[in-house]
Amino acid sequence: MRRRLGLATAIAIVMIALAVPIAAQAGFLQHWSGESAYASFDSQSGDVRTTVWLEAQKGKQQSPPGNGQAFSRVYLWIYSWDVPSGDVLFRGWGMDDLGPKDFTVGNGLKTASLNADITVTQWIYPGPVPASFTVGVDADWLGNGKAARSKSIYHFIYDGERFMDSESSVQKSASATGAFTVGGMGTINLSTENAMLASGKQRTTAVY
Repeated sequence: MRRRLGLATAIAIVMIALAVPIAAQAGFLQHWSGESAYASFDSQSGDVRTTVWLEAQKGKQQSPPGNGQAFSRVYLWIYSWDVPSGDVLFRGWGMDDLGPKDFTVGNGLKTASLNADITVTQWIYPGPVPASFTVGVDADWLGNGKAARSKSIYHFIYDGERFMDSESSVQKSASATGAFTVGGMGTINLSTENAMLASGKQRTTAVY
């Protein structure tokens, strides 16, 4: 399974979540800037196939007159099954906040690294692991080639108010390696070329 959650999609999700409590006012309403790293791993050992989807984000969001708030978070999805029988061995999803040094991105989207413990909730019962378990993640990204840049401006209406949204993003394809340690089940070492590094900004204003 391959999923690619681009930075523009991640930004849109954040803005939808934050749009409701923001009172309409003239001028600057919301600003978001950040960096992200994505990787989709897929491997098979004997009859067991494992897919891992990983994304880390860091940045700052601001609603005036406040100074803004920094954030850093990670998303992890793991799916493992027996190929001949089709039996699911485990399938879990986790999302955690990160410390300031857990996820770093190099200048120019050249590199990124993530080192964190993530709480994953299992989706199948019963299973070979507890309903909730910790996965230790040690992942590194290496940017490849030239970065792709994009800009967009569009208008939308929310709750009767008119808004203008401007976005800019930079994306670079990457390779990634990851060591995923599940308590009691050992460490899985994976690598992939299906990875991406990205940075972006978004600004939303009221239009009268």
